[in-house]
Amino acid sequence: RAVRLMLLAEAEGLMGAGRLEESLAAAERLRAAAELYGEEDLLATALFIVGMDLHHMGRPVASERRLTATVDLGMQERLAGARTATGYSVVPAGLGYSALNRWFLGYPDKAVARSAEAIGRAVESGDRFGQVLATVTGAILLFLLRDGAGYAERCEQGRRVSAQFADFPF
Repeated sequence: RAVRLMLLAEAEGLMGAGRLEESLAAAERLRAAAELYGEEDLLATALFIVGMDLHHMGRPVASERRLTATVDLGMQERLAGARTATGYSVVPAGLGYSALNRWFLGYPDKAVARSAEAIGRAVESGDRFGQVLATVTGAILLFLLRDGAGYAERCEQGRRVSAQFADFPF
């Protein structure tokens, strides 16, 4: 498990550095290893990272497939511990990025519903990282929808949540 957690750290670090192709490769290695060892929490996380990488690479259809799989897997009751393995819940994070994909694919109403679901699930689970990520992706969506008041409100919401812990300054 320690080796797979190192793969997770590698994929996230590469993504954070903007090295998306390398991050995608590391996340795919993590996905394969998590499947092999039956570690569904790491599988859901790997699918999420693959989905985020593909989203940032401008591939919303492929990203949406991975994020839908992430959310479907993460919603299963037996994955309640997934948040503790990764530090955040993949469900609100996956829903937030899925909302942006749906906007890019031409489904603004579905994007708004997905964004609201992301925030609701993050609040419901008490996942502050998920709340910040969901509000930030929600703010981006509102910006794309040209909803200035909604955008400002969502940004303020993200600022309030992120101010609760110093190591996550959105």
